[in-house]
Amino acid sequence: MKFFLRFFSRPQNIFWEFFLSLIIFVGIRYFSYAHIIKAIFHISSLSLWAKILLTKKYIFDSFLLLSFPEKFVLILFPILLSLNILFFIRLFKKKKPLLRSKGFWGSFVGIFFGVFGVGCLSCGALVLAPLLSFLGLRFLFLPLQSHAFLISLFGLVLLVMSNIYLIRQIEKPEVC
Repeated sequence: MKFFLRFFSRPQNIFWEFFLSLIIFVGIRYFSYAHIIKAIFHISSLSLWAKILLTKKYIFDSFLLLSFPEKFVLILFPILLSLNILFFIRLFKKKKPLLRSKGFWGSFVGIFFGVFGVGCLSCGALVLAPLLSFLGLRFLFLPLQSHAFLISLFGLVLLVMSNIYLIRQIEKPEVC
């Protein structure tokens, strides 16, 4: 808890946490509707302002129509992922030569599974579906659709574990 208080006592850390969380949230929402938003921008009869309003409607306004668990995951994931990124940068600055060990890979494993677990919750994981198709494992897509929320929760748990690991590595003294 002391680490969080020290970390967020700096206004720049609060700014970067908010900024990264917002960018990640918008990115997740954009990729959920990317094909529709791209089609909107190809309609020549719409003004630029109408295209922007429709994009806002898909990215932000449609979020309000989601169920509470979906909203919870889509809010918590950007917060945890941006914390993970900020903690990783802090660890990198503190222990540059020591990052050839498991701390480096532990952080990326948490980010990797977190990103694979969150996407369009109604249609399965965002990145995992094309990956399964590419690998010839398309038959696994139906269970992903049925259990996308559980996959998202699993990704959140891995991100929490990654954040805890990074905090422990940051607080660990450099000398025994």
